[in-house]
Amino acid sequence: MAFMARSIPAPPPLQGLHQCTLDIDVSTRLLTDHVLIGGTPLRLLRMSPQGREVFDDLSSKFTVATSSEAALARQLTNAGLAHPSWETSPFSLSDVTVVIPVRDRARELDRLLSLLAPLSVIVVDDASSDKGAIADVVVAHGAELLRSDEPLGPGAARNLGARFAHSALVCFIDSDVTITSDDVMTLSKQLTDPHVGAVAPRLRGPAGTSLRDRFEHAASPLDMGPRSALVRPASLVSYVPSATLIVRRELCDELFDPDLHVGEDVDAVLSLSAAGWLVRYDPRVVARHPARSSWRAWWSQRHAYGRSAASLSARHGEAVAPLRGSPWSLLGWLCAALGWPMLGLGLLLGGVPGLSERLEDLVEQPEREALALTLRQSLAGAPLIARQLLRSYAPALLLASLISRRSRRAFVATLVLAGLGRWRTSDTRLDPFRFLMLSSADDLAYCSGLWRGTWDAKQPGALRPRVVRSGRRTPKGTTQGPKGRSGGN
Repeated sequence: MAFMARSIPAPPPLQGLHQCTLDIDVSTRLLTDHVLIGGTPLRLLRMSPQGREVFDDLSSKFTVATSSEAALARQLTNAGLAHPSWETSPFSLSDVTVVIPVRDRARELDRLLSLLAPLSVIVVDDASSDKGAIADVVVAHGAELLRSDEPLGPGAARNLGARFAHSALVCFIDSDVTITSDDVMTLSKQLTDPHVGAVAPRLRGPAGTSLRDRFEHAASPLDMGPRSALVRPASLVSYVPSATLIVRRELCDELFDPDLHVGEDVDAVLSLSAAGWLVRYDPRVVARHPARSSWRAWWSQRHAYGRSAASLSARHGEAVAPLRGSPWSLLGWLCAALGWPMLGLGLLLGGVPGLSERLEDLVEQPEREALALTLRQSLAGAPLIARQLLRSYAPALLLASLISRRSRRAFVATLVLAGLGRWRTSDTRLDPFRFLMLSSADDLAYCSGLWRGTWDAKQPGALRPRVVRSGRRTPKGTTQGPKGRSGGN
């Protein structure tokens, strides 16, 4: 299978972060006086006594000023232990061009363009049936119009618009999104870091009154959650949607694969990350994206996302693995999902000796700390693991439940854990039962698309977990320690 060849320029040499303040990630804590732990995947950072003093200053919201502060700030942010913010943006309104692909959404386009003034906007009409309505809206707002008589698809339409942009930054926005020019400029502050190639805001559904709107507001598949993150595989946020995405102009040449009509945004973000660029997720800026207009469309959306996984796996391999972890953890979770929780716990604990060895030079009681870390991470990650098992392997779990009563109970427990774990962390007024039902339908719709896409492509890569084998003990003087044992897209 041939894929579009990309030539993404390399980022500049990595340097320290200057003139920013740091928000310490909620997962970050001091393991000892001079060892930090946190981030996703889980990492350790050992600091010298002087480094600890610098960390205390940065934690107090002091602006990064010295070279030592800048160096530590870079280490913290690249490890996901902290997130940078800037008071001002180095970019002006003239440095940003908005590209909006649209097809037959004249009313939504009119609303969006009214919010984006005075930014420069290029509208790409992707074969609308009523071209005149789109043209009238574009003219009324003084935007630039590009038109295609044949459907290009979202990725190719964005590429076309970007080719006509001559500003430093290109902001891709879908026509049904609600976001203001002030929001766009606030988001652009993250590109003060010359190593950041793209940044995305949080996307939330509108706070409507229908059951579908209320669920979408709390658990939209486009909503990456309330925590800032560095976007990369196996992390808290492994991709961001392109419904709103700011990208440096030099990275926009054919950034989106025109052969992908679903998942093209995941492909673009993973390609930027593979080229060495940082991609940031900044939930302090919130854009609105409507829910699907019917339950059938709602299901079809999730199903289509699942079908795209096969194409993404063929392009990016293990970067989009549904699960990743050590052999111990993967076998442990599998046993638990099949109805053997005690055996699963025993297998999860099988990784404790290796982790203990890696902690020997960092903590006084490595065995005790390794056990505590393993149990804490397993407990905290259980709902996410349950969701990933359901989204990826529901047919296998269901088949096992038809054969064994034990597996049947485990399948129900997986459904409940996945749904209620998601409900507990969601900002929702839905009761647990209805949220659980909708969350399960959401995950099963994705799973049906995943298996359909895998069958059509005749490539099982999208179902294959990534087995991560522990490396050697972290030697003295290094900054990166043991990584987390699970993740997913």
